[in-house]
Amino acid sequence: MSPRDEARAIWKAARLSFDHLDDADLSALHETLDRHLRSSEVFEGSLRMTSIPATWKTSKAGRSARLLCHAHHFDGREAVTFHADGYVGFCGWASEGNEAPFLSAFEEWIADIRLERRTCP
Repeated sequence: MSPRDEARAIWKAARLSFDHLDDADLSALHETLDRHLRSSEVFEGSLRMTSIPATWKTSKAGRSARLLCHAHHFDGREAVTFHADGYVGFCGWASEGNEAPFLSAFEEWIADIRLERRTCP
């Protein structure tokens, strides 16, 4: 199983649903991601979240949200995307080594939400 698939499995096992997330939840994810990206050495330490916490979209398929990042040589790439069909995307542009701070931040955020909401397992 790939590291991205492991993060998706943790999301699923936590029994959390994108339908129950709100702006505060996505802001918390944005902050956690930014902290992990800033402390990483990815792209010479220039990797950061964009200033906009999350972009919501509603379509016939349902609601979705994306969080974007930037570095010294790009702007506005996917950090985490919640798709209307329930799929969670992680930095699809990044190589295995560069994905680590995104995935560790996502897993920390899930643990925080579970603790806050007292969800199982």
